[in-house]
Amino acid sequence: MNYATNLRNELSGGTTKVSRWKTVFHIVAASAVMLLSAPERSGAGVVTTGNYYEDSGATSCSSKDICRLSLTLTPASKFVTVNRLSCLFVTTAPLRNAFLAVTPSIGGAISRDYYLQPELTSYTGGQYFYTVDQEIGFLVGPLRHPTIFSYTGGTSTGPMHCSFIGTIAKQ
Repeated sequence: MNYATNLRNELSGGTTKVSRWKTVFHIVAASAVMLLSAPERSGAGVVTTGNYYEDSGATSCSSKDICRLSLTLTPASKFVTVNRLSCLFVTTAPLRNAFLAVTPSIGGAISRDYYLQPELTSYTGGQYFYTVDQEIGFLVGPLRHPTIFSYTGGTSTGPMHCSFIGTIAKQ
């Protein structure tokens, strides 16, 4: 088994040789790396080939109850369908909800949204670790930012990392 499979098994309670403390250490280490990223957005960016579309990004939220991660602007004259979304949220307060939205600019107003189903996978060292791995089918118009929001309802600090796989609609 590879590391990702071991980590997934450990977080879901499966049997693995990786001990819980090693798993928590790796999650905390990954979170620390994300905390060093730029305040608004830092990500691998867009990958496209044919009609395949992929985007990812990370942000660090500091002393906020609402955290926002704006991904890359979609191409001009192209609609992108978000087929699958995967996120890691690390918070110091319980997560109340999270959603994917469409915004015209980074920091812009929300035009449409789709609520996500975050799952609490761990609580350690005063931090809550939530994951989302969800099939969606959410359409994002041309020159729009897919934006992920998390809401704790109280002051919280921690990183957020999300990526999605989608398709570019044929015109």
